Amino acid sequence: MGLGYEVFSRFTYVESVEMTKLPEIASLWIGGNLSWLEQLCLKSFADQGHHTTLYSYEPIPNVPPGVHTADAADIYPGEPMLRHARTGSPAIHADMWRLNLLKKTDKIWVDADMYCYKPFDYTSPYVFGWEKPGLVCNAVLGLPSDSKTLNGLLEFFEDEYAIAPWLKPEQIAELEAERDAGNPVHMTEQTWGFTGPSSVTHFLIETGEIEHAQPEPAFYPVSFKERNHLIISRFNPEEEFTGDTRGVHFWARRMKPRLEEKEHNTPRRGSFMDGLLKKHAIDPAAAPIPAKKANANAKAPVDDPAFQKKIARLALAGDLSMDKICRDYLVDKRFVKQCIEALGQAVLTEEVGASVPGTSELPVSGELPVDVEAMDVSMFGREDIVNVILQRSDVLTGRDERPGRVIKGWSEGDTTAIDRVTAEHGDELVREAARLIAEEFADVRGIFDAQPPRRIADIGCGYAIFDLFVARAYGSEPLLIDLEENDQRHFGFEGQGAAYSNLDTARRFLMANGVSDTSIETLNPRAQDLMAVQPVDMAVSFVACGFHFPVDLYMPFFREKVRAGGRILLDLRGKTFDAQAEVLSELGELRVLGGAPKRRRVLVTKAG
Repeated sequence: MGLGYEVFSRFTYVESVEMTKLPEIASLWIGGNLSWLEQLCLKSFADQGHHTTLYSYEPIPNVPPGVHTADAADIYPGEPMLRHARTGSPAIHADMWRLNLLKKTDKIWVDADMYCYKPFDYTSPYVFGWEKPGLVCNAVLGLPSDSKTLNGLLEFFEDEYAIAPWLKPEQIAELEAERDAGNPVHMTEQTWGFTGPSSVTHFLIETGEIEHAQPEPAFYPVSFKERNHLIISRFNPEEEFTGDTRGVHFWARRMKPRLEEKEHNTPRRGSFMDGLLKKHAIDPAAAPIPAKKANANAKAPVDDPAFQKKIARLALAGDLSMDKICRDYLVDKRFVKQCIEALGQAVLTEEVGASVPGTSELPVSGELPVDVEAMDVSMFGREDIVNVILQRSDVLTGRDERPGRVIKGWSEGDTTAIDRVTAEHGDELVREAARLIAEEFADVRGIFDAQPPRRIADIGCGYAIFDLFVARAYGSEPLLIDLEENDQRHFGFEGQGAAYSNLDTARRFLMANGVSDTSIETLNPRAQDLMAVQPVDMAVSFVACGFHFPVDLYMPFFREKVRAGGRILLDLRGKTFDAQAEVLSELGELRVLGGAPKRRRVLVTKAG
C-alpha cells in the first residue's frame, strides 16, 4: 500500500468465543490521532473476538492493540474529500465510503464511537437497528452486496445533486425551485445528515428490508438525549439494556466536546464509561480528546451583531425556510434559534415601527404576585398531577424519569411510569409547573401592564395557574375554558385538541389562593354553549388554540365575544403559521411577538 501501515496480528483472547464464527468489523478514521474514546470502542470489538479493521487514508500512530489497519483508498478514493459545507465534517465522505465497503466486502460497518458490549453474534448479513421509532441509525450497518437497499443508495448518490424523496414536501419543493432556477444544491450543501440515517431508513422501508431491523436496545440502549448518563456516576445505563443489547453508541459528536470542555477529558469516576476504560486498559491521558476546532471553511461571521440581527430578521419574516437560511449563510439551526430568542423582539419592533410591550418594560424590582412556594396545592389529587405532567412534561426535567419515555408510555396506554413519578413527587410537580409558568408570566407581563384586562378568557386553561398570576396582579375575572378530558392522546396539530384537566380543581385552586369564587367562570365547550358567555377584554391560549388545534374553532368566539379594542394572545404552530395568521388578521392588527421555528407568539388587537 505504500503508506507504512502496521497490521497487528495479536488479539485479546475471549473465552468461549471463537473469532472465526463472528463477523468481521470495519470502521474509517479521517483526521490524525485517535482519542481515547475511539481507542476504547475499537479495542472493545477486538477484545470480544471480532477481527477488526480500521481504515484510513493516512497512517494512524496510536491504533490500539488487536486492531488491524488498512488503506481506505482500497475501498473508495480520498479525493475529492466530500465535506459538509457548513461544518467542514467529512461525514458525507464517510457515508459514501461505508456504502462502498459493504458492496466490496462482507464486513459490518461500525462508527468509531460504537462500543461492543457483547459479541455481534449475528448470522444474518443484515445488521442494523432502530435508533428511535421511524429512524434506523447507520452507526452499525451490515448489508449483503446484493441488497436492494445498498444498491439503491449507491445508485441514488451517483447524482450528487439528487433531491431526496424522504425529505418533507416543502423541502423538496424548495430544492426543485433552486434546481429549476439553475442553482441545484449539492449534497455537501444539504441539511446535516442528508446522506446518513434518513436515506438508509428510506431505502430499507422502500425495499422491505426493514424487516431485519434490530430493536432500539440492540445498539442504541442509551438515547442521544440521555447520552450524559454514560459518563455520570449516579446513573446506571445498564438498567436500560436488554438481552438484545450488543452495542452502545457513545454519540461522539456531542459527547467529545462535553468530555473535553467540562469533564477534564475523562468520564466521572464510577460512571459506566469509566468502568469500560478500566476493563479495556485504555488510558485517557495518553490519547486526550483534542479541543474542538472551528470549521476552517466556514465564513459566517457569527460573532457580528449585525449578522445575528440579519439572521433573526430572515427567520421571523418566514420567506425563507430554516434549511435555506442555514444553507445560504453557513449557520446551524441552533444559531438561528439563538438569534431569534436574543434579537427577535428588537427586530420586530423595528419592522412594525412601534414598541410591542414586553418584559423590558417591567421594573427590575417587580415581584411576582404569587409566592409559588407558599401556594396551596392541596386540592390536586393523583389524576390532577398526572394531567399536570401531560400538560407540562418539562416538570420531569432533571428527575430520574425520562420525560419522553413517560409521555410515550402514557400515549400508548401504559401508565406505569407516569403513576410511579406521580406517587414519588406529588405536589412538587405542581409547584414546578407553577415555577415554569411564573417565568412565562414574567415574559408577557408588559403586555398586561399596558392594558390590564378586567375579564380574561383562557382557552385550554389546564389548572389555571397562569390565570392565578393574572387575577392576583390585576384583579381580572377569569373565564376558564377547557374540554377537561376526551379520548384524544396526541401532542401534534389535529382537528381537536387532547384534553387533560379538571375545571373544578382549577376553580378550587384559584379560590384557595386568593381569587374570589364569584369572579371565576368555568366552561367546558362540550357541555356548555361557548357563545352564551359575556364578552371578555382579552383571550389567551398558550400552546393550545393555534398550536394543537386550529384557530378556526374559536374564530366565532373571537369575533363576537372579544370586545372591540380587546386583544388575543396565541401561540401559532410554525408549519401552519401563514394560514392561521391570515385568518386572525381579519380581526384586526396582528403582531408577531417572537418565538421559535416551531411556534410563534402573536398578539391580535381587534378593530374598534
